[in-house]
Amino acid sequence: MPPVQQWLDTMRAAGVRLTIVSNNTAARVRPFADRVGLAWVPLACKPLPVGLAVARRRLGVRKNQMAWWATRSLRTALPRGCTASPACIPCRVGATTSAVCSSSAGLNPTGWTGITKKGAACMSEAPRFGTAGLSDSYRVRSFDPQAMAEYTASFGLTAFEYQCGRGVRLGLDKAAALKEAFDAKGITFSVHAPYYISMSSLEEDKRLNSVNYLLQSCALVKALGGRRVIFHAGSCGKQSREAALEKALDTMRRAVQAVDEAGYGDCILCPETMGKVNQLGTLDEVLALCSVDERMIPCVDFGHLYARSQGTELNDETAPADYAAILDAIAAALPGERAKKFHAHFSRIAYTKGGEKCHLTFADTEFGPPPAPLMQLLKTRGLAPTIICESAGTQAEDAAALKKLYEQG
Repeated sequence: MPPVQQWLDTMRAAGVRLTIVSNNTAARVRPFADRVGLAWVPLACKPLPVGLAVARRRLGVRKNQMAWWATRSLRTALPRGCTASPACIPCRVGATTSAVCSSSAGLNPTGWTGITKKGAACMSEAPRFGTAGLSDSYRVRSFDPQAMAEYTASFGLTAFEYQCGRGVRLGLDKAAALKEAFDAKGITFSVHAPYYISMSSLEEDKRLNSVNYLLQSCALVKALGGRRVIFHAGSCGKQSREAALEKALDTMRRAVQAVDEAGYGDCILCPETMGKVNQLGTLDEVLALCSVDERMIPCVDFGHLYARSQGTELNDETAPADYAAILDAIAAALPGERAKKFHAHFSRIAYTKGGEKCHLTFADTEFGPPPAPLMQLLKTRGLAPTIICESAGTQAEDAAALKKLYEQG
């Protein structure tokens, strides 16, 4: 501790202000920060620029007035305009420079600054139809934003959900290239957050890590030019549904606060209805999560709702009435634009007694739900959701079929 304190005293004497930026939780960062008398930013989401942006805003400085120290050398992924010194070696960086101390290295280059807090603002006045990733019929194997955009647009689609189920791994340079190519075709991005999210976990660390995954997803969706982040809330595990929902609501409140503090206040968090019976994600549970903040909207996965009911709802006979009841429930819980422009997933899904088994194509008509009654209702009621098709390998073809059904009314 004495060498650390000596270094801190040297920096303060030089007129340098210091802030700790850590990926750890507040409970772990606060004791050390209090001991050395430093400001601190928890849940920093490194190597993404979330925590650094928060620290810079709090310090009230420009990027070229900030230096970054870390326990490992920062030879790559430095923020533009920032200097770096490895291993917390004391050095004078100038009286006008503010330093950020960090326990680990690395940030991706970015020019982002704070985002004005907004509500779930309007997007399209007609539904947007799109895909979760690319269909099997897409043959280009290299990363080619132009080819991806042209392929998606060739089906008449105007939405694309970038899949981050296994982690947020797309570099910001590639995200910028995708944004440029898809913007030119009028295609809007959303991001599906990692499957690792567990907002209802019995372990607090897992719940707090879930906040980090949402922050990473917000950073990516902003880079792609989109706003909507879709996520799974988690499972009930060995606790009651009521207890799981209570934990998820608490985590959701923390996540909204973290998103605002990170400067992503205009991102729209979208909890998804889930297909397995033991998962947290009935329509009522998702609407409860959306009550945490007025910017949140539900991601209603109609195939999941069909599968978790084991086909007793949204089948060929009951679908018109069931779809109407779902839309009525959304309107009652979230009046106004949120109910009109909700997010949706659609595919036919096979099920077992535990709920969802696997996604199918529109050609697999043994299982539901049927799409036509929903498209007719959306047209009749003047609703404008974003509808992402998650068919197994034919999502572009089936998304185009959804659009055609809607246009036919």
